[in-house]
Amino acid sequence: MGEFIEWLPRIGLVLTGLIGCIGLIKPELLVGPVGITMPSDGARSEIRAVFGGIHLGYTIPALLLNQPLVYVLIGCLWLGVTLSRLYSVVVDRAGVKSLFPALIVDAVLAGLFLSACRSGVWG
Repeated sequence: MGEFIEWLPRIGLVLTGLIGCIGLIKPELLVGPVGITMPSDGARSEIRAVFGGIHLGYTIPALLLNQPLVYVLIGCLWLGVTLSRLYSVVVDRAGVKSLFPALIVDAVLAGLFLSACRSGVWG
């Protein structure tokens, strides 16, 4: 079981890297479902930078470093995204139904990264 848990953060990195690649190459796949438009080249560039560049910018070094604290940090980042979405549901009255898919993805990614830390397999 311990070996499987050690792979969970790496699975999270692969999924995060996939999100980053989609954000860089085909950003409309990520922003279209939530209603974000890209009316200009500058807007498209900004979305590529945030959804592509940032995710790839921490995924690649994390894969190379393979350090537990890096995984914990990334897990905390995804947990922060998840909590921010929940906050938006309360404060902005954003519909849970429209945010549900993204909320699930964010929470699963946070769990993948933080699961090995909780299980104590890194010693």
